[in-house]
Amino acid sequence: MKAPQSADPAFQQLQPLAALSATRRQLLFSQAELRPLHKGARLFETGAVDSTVHYLIEGRLELRSNGSRWQVEAGDCLPLAPLQPRLATARALSDSSVLCLDRGWFDALLLPALLQPLLATDQASGETSDWLQRLLESPLFKRLPAANLQQLFSQCEALAFSAGQNVIEQNSHDGAFYIIQSGHCDVAYCDERGRVLETIAQLGPGDWFGEVSLLAGVPHSMTVTMHSDGALLRLSQRSFDELLNLPLFDRLDEAMARQHLQQGAQWLDVRETAEVTADPQVDARHVAVTDLVNGRHALDKDKHYLVVCDSGARSAVAAFVLAVQGYTVSWLQGGLVVARGYDGPLPESEEITINNNSDPLLQSLRNELTGLLRQVDNAMRLKRDAEAARREAERAAVVQMHAERERLNTQSRQVREMLEQTQQLQKRLVEEKQRLYAGVRQREQAMERRVSNLNTLIEQRVAEERKRITEQYQAREAEIERLQQEKQRAEKRLHGISDSAGDSPDALEAEFDRFNEDLRASEEQRRQVQTEAAHELVSQIGDELAAGNEEFSDYQDSKEKLSQEREQLQSQAQQLSAKVQQTLIDKQATQSVRQALQEEAAAGTANKDERNSDSDTALRAATARYEEAEQEHQHALDEQQENAAALARTEQAESDLLEDMNAEIENWMQEQAQQPRSAKQQALIQRYESTMQRMQKEAAATEEQERTRDDLLLSDINAELETIAESRAKNNGSA
Repeated sequence: MKAPQSADPAFQQLQPLAALSATRRQLLFSQAELRPLHKGARLFETGAVDSTVHYLIEGRLELRSNGSRWQVEAGDCLPLAPLQPRLATARALSDSSVLCLDRGWFDALLLPALLQPLLATDQASGETSDWLQRLLESPLFKRLPAANLQQLFSQCEALAFSAGQNVIEQNSHDGAFYIIQSGHCDVAYCDERGRVLETIAQLGPGDWFGEVSLLAGVPHSMTVTMHSDGALLRLSQRSFDELLNLPLFDRLDEAMARQHLQQGAQWLDVRETAEVTADPQVDARHVAVTDLVNGRHALDKDKHYLVVCDSGARSAVAAFVLAVQGYTVSWLQGGLVVARGYDGPLPESEEITINNNSDPLLQSLRNELTGLLRQVDNAMRLKRDAEAARREAERAAVVQMHAERERLNTQSRQVREMLEQTQQLQKRLVEEKQRLYAGVRQREQAMERRVSNLNTLIEQRVAEERKRITEQYQAREAEIERLQQEKQRAEKRLHGISDSAGDSPDALEAEFDRFNEDLRASEEQRRQVQTEAAHELVSQIGDELAAGNEEFSDYQDSKEKLSQEREQLQSQAQQLSAKVQQTLIDKQATQSVRQALQEEAAAGTANKDERNSDSDTALRAATARYEEAEQEHQHALDEQQENAAALARTEQAESDLLEDMNAEIENWMQEQAQQPRSAKQQALIQRYESTMQRMQKEAAATEEQERTRDDLLLSDINAELETIAESRAKNNGSA
């Protein structure tokens, strides 16, 4: 025997190997052998089960099946009777040469090494810092029920690997499914010495591998090596089948497949085109597995497909890919030989002829052989009954599994519906929140504009009022300056008058002082009257507004509370002042007693008698009373300070409240000026305006009276000065 060379032209046309890359053909032929077969020798027999794929390279073979015979000559590029168990017997008609390939390695290389890159979406294939998020966003894990995901992660085994360490090796049966948590892995084809022939992928966090070997039951066709230190999750084949395979698709036998066909299902043959052409499956749709995994098909997602191939390996992988993509599929275990109703015939053998005229020994042997055959028949019948019972049990298990799957699907749909409802509710809440925010913002903007307008109006009013008051005060100051100048002139005139005028200068000085005092009193009275009138007006308007406005009612209540609080604090201040005075007296008294006792103790003799002991006791008691009095005095002082601070805060709060109330009244007046007014509001505004006019008139009248009074006083002073001057002139003349 010798190993074939992949570059041999005779091997380039073999089907379906012609579709493989040069690297894969090299790997396949490195594990193959070229076996010679002599004339008359049998290659395999009907019913045999083996793990070899045969290709006739040289010579001629005869195939026999159910009485039919046909010949195969070198140059036929298809495998010899590939179905298992063998449906024909192969015998050499001449010296021949047969290429023998390992069935598992053959199927492994016909399948893609990894399914994860083929099933990934754009969202799942992008780089992300969260391996779990990327994993759950992949199409495979999106289709799994939540309960399966939870069990899957709980049954995974966490493993740590170093850079350069092999996780799985090519042409080995690892029997595990791996998920990458951290680090990166290189996926490559290697030769028999472990040297890399071709790197086919690099996987990172959130990727997985090992699924093809578990699905198809074939060895790994690649080697996975850690590119960097990392951590992986390992899932056993049993857990993989229970948690990943069963939720996605069913594994059927021939009876269940027939039942699905009666319900409208359709065969889907995933062999390569050359294989289907040579041995077609009746009433089957054909899509090669390579086209399925690459998405080159136009299948109907509303139809149920029964996937089949020659051995079952490729159909298992194809069913997995289609299930992940959302198709309704089932996988026929055993391949085409089961689909065609094979019931396990015995291998063919030469006939045994027994002569009836033989001796008694032969007759005995014949009877014994008949008994053995009867036992074999009974054993075969028991086997068929057991197989039937097994199929019935599997059928019941499948029915139960279907029911459980339906229940889980129902729960999954309910969860999805609840999730969608929750998402819709969240969306509505967000929209409502945005709408409320927009309304609040609009109200805030309107309020800001309103406040800005009011501030502008208030500033204008204040500026006008300040200008008016400034003009009034300037006029008043000019008048006062004029009066002062008149006073100075009068004083100068008085100094020029002789002393014969008697007490007239003093009287005039007194009159001037009285005049100045009257001026100050008049000004203070005028201001007080205006202030009281303004406060009265504010209070009246506040009372009117409080009757129908809760905000102004709160102002009135706050004003009354602050007034009561101020009165209480003032009363408390008087009590605390008396308490401070009393504690000071107590402190001074106890201090005097303590000093007296200290002096008495200092004057005592060195020998302490009973009297000295009593003095010490009294001194300690006096010291304790003094300290207690000092603490009470300090406590009273602290309370007095707190009371003073509280009183100051209350007075400040009253002042602030009055300013706020005045501002609110001004704002209210401005608002009412821009809105339709009711009869009550009109009356209140007219009352306010009439009061303001009355106050202005009274202020003008008061100013006029003061001015008239000042003029009269100046006239009297001038007249008195003239009288004094005349009297002085007469006295000088008589002298």
